[in-house]
Amino acid sequence: MKVLFINSLHPAKDTRLFQKEAKSLSEDGYKVVIIGPYLTKHERIGNIVIKGVNQPKNRIITLFYLFKIAIHQKPNVIQCNELDSWLVGVLIGRIRKIPVIFDAHEYYPSRLDDKVPAILKKSVQRILKFYMKFLSLFSHRVITVSEVIKRRYDFLACPVCVIHNYSDELIKKKSVNIDILSDYYPVLIHTGLINLSKGLQTIVEGVALLKKNYPKILCLFIGKNSDSPENQKKIKQLIEKLKIGKNIKFVEWIDHKKISGYLRTATIGLIMFDINITNNKLGLPQKFFEYLYTGLPVIAPDSCEVGNIVRKYQVGNTVNSRDSRDFQIAVENLITSIENNEVSREDIKNIAKEKFSWEEEKTKYIDIYRKITNCC
Repeated sequence: MKVLFINSLHPAKDTRLFQKEAKSLSEDGYKVVIIGPYLTKHERIGNIVIKGVNQPKNRIITLFYLFKIAIHQKPNVIQCNELDSWLVGVLIGRIRKIPVIFDAHEYYPSRLDDKVPAILKKSVQRILKFYMKFLSLFSHRVITVSEVIKRRYDFLACPVCVIHNYSDELIKKKSVNIDILSDYYPVLIHTGLINLSKGLQTIVEGVALLKKNYPKILCLFIGKNSDSPENQKKIKQLIEKLKIGKNIKFVEWIDHKKISGYLRTATIGLIMFDINITNNKLGLPQKFFEYLYTGLPVIAPDSCEVGNIVRKYQVGNTVNSRDSRDFQIAVENLITSIENNEVSREDIKNIAKEKFSWEEEKTKYIDIYRKITNCC
């Protein structure tokens, strides 16, 4: 049985798609082909084949390349992982008469809320809902990451299933030592996309306030800066103005195997997105569960799904993600709790393993494929 993943934006080795979903299917005996952004044109890893596509700036050209490669495959099921790749998948699904699954990692109707004028926000959301409902008419399942988002997708025409974005045991088993962080304390870490909507300015200003009591503080950003050149320049100038250039480091995407080394060496994990963006407020990002699985306490925004979990299980502190002073206080209080052994990394690891394990989600995910392939 062959499954085709179509990615227009997510890297071919994306943590959720490759490390968990594709590998889980492969372990269950499925052959998996992933078409998506990747530097290598062709690579085989066990039962998983990656067909890389260079990522032009024009997404329409990317979709053309995806369709051109995908149409020659002969899968039994197609899984799409972005709104535009979903269109490609549905077209091929109709041509080949095979089922299509859409993995909605987030609440897509609000995906552009921070990129369009406020007056157009509701109109754009309505257009995206119409687009999603139309494609769902030709799809067999939509997968999303939480019950809250599932309820928001009640307008879709096909069944919606929840596969939580929990981490797997691999994040704990990797043993890469990161010596570069040993000269700093405390070490704050942020992984994933970097931009103003992810709290970048608040964090930078907060680090400047924290430096007064912690001169060797380091805030490490690992991931791609997706902000506009103007915003990137603004942050660079802010860092220079605050004289914290030695306390802020940016690292491009790194191999998944190295992530846990950074997380285990860090002091606190950061999730500081702007909750005025609905997609952020509802989201449960992969990095949050990676933080927990390595025992890393978390600073997260109030009044959002991530913040609710942080408070419920007491695995960190919550803040106003637009207030650098509130950020400073939350970090200092959490450091005190860590130093007084009131917050234990082992306790956080145990909570993650008991409450947020991929093993149970893996079974649910494979069951979706078994039901579809048995009846189609």
